[in-house]
Amino acid sequence: MKWRVVLALVLVSFFPMIGNAVEVLKIATVAPDSSEWIQIARELLKYVETNSNSEVKVTLYTGGIMGDEPDVLRKIQLNQLQGGGFSGLGLGKVVPAVRALELPLLFNNYEEVDYVREKIRPILTKMFSEKGFELVFWAEQGFIYVFTDKKISNLNDFKGVKMWVWAPDNMAHAIFKELSDYLSPVPLGLPEVLTSLQTGIINAFYAPPVAAVSLQWTTKVKYMLNVPFDYGTGALLISKKAYDKLSPASKKALMDGVKIYEPKIISAIRKANQKAIELFPQYGVQLLNVPPEGLEEVRAKVRNVYTKMIGELYTKEFLDLVLKTLEEYRKTH
Repeated sequence: MKWRVVLALVLVSFFPMIGNAVEVLKIATVAPDSSEWIQIARELLKYVETNSNSEVKVTLYTGGIMGDEPDVLRKIQLNQLQGGGFSGLGLGKVVPAVRALELPLLFNNYEEVDYVREKIRPILTKMFSEKGFELVFWAEQGFIYVFTDKKISNLNDFKGVKMWVWAPDNMAHAIFKELSDYLSPVPLGLPEVLTSLQTGIINAFYAPPVAAVSLQWTTKVKYMLNVPFDYGTGALLISKKAYDKLSPASKKALMDGVKIYEPKIISAIRKANQKAIELFPQYGVQLLNVPPEGLEEVRAKVRNVYTKMIGELYTKEFLDLVLKTLEEYRKTH
């Protein structure tokens, strides 16, 4: 009888430990620690830890300490990490169709972005799930603009421009290949951009305004074309293996936190980008308003990318859905 009592005491003391087991989530991103995205993401992760009865502990690695986005994806597959905050490049490595939201000169404003993204969100969430990832929340880089040291008002003005192209980004390669009769695309990794601007290897780049400032790229150019060239997506992904291990209470805490903090993250990034644009004249960067006829010349060229990416990034049906949804918004607004 004594051994039964001892066993009962052991079981009683052991099972609460199982119930309160801490699930550690290690999440990485290339976003700098000081960015708006990270500051609010930390608030979200703290909310999850607090409201999951301390069953979840989140460790966030920022500033590319775990490598570039393909490195982070590989470490998630090896279970060295459980999730990551990704730009469109990283998201596209998992679900290429998401890059349809980043097609050049697709959106005119954020109202269009929000409408289309939310309409196709369930489809993209399902696609990520089928690839083994939980799409936890959407973020974004915001609208991306072209910066140069030369005045641009039409296609011919691009002659002599040496445009940086992010080396691993097949979308960017396709876009600037369409314009290669006018400019020279120069593939480089992110860490090489500033030095290349300083030495004249490139004299133009594309980036969200706040990123251009934080990376000091704006110190090497004179102009920003004041028209959104494309839209930069972003999202937090967690491997389904790690997500499925979370208790119901932890999943609820995560989803409740997303409802609160996702809009805050998106709003903060948009405000930061707008503030950067307003301060550009103080930095010596002049805003160039491209004439409508010059913009239409560029639009006609880059529009070819839409169909050329069919089969490589997305199906024709998916592209048609995005364009139809955008047209639906424009007709009603």
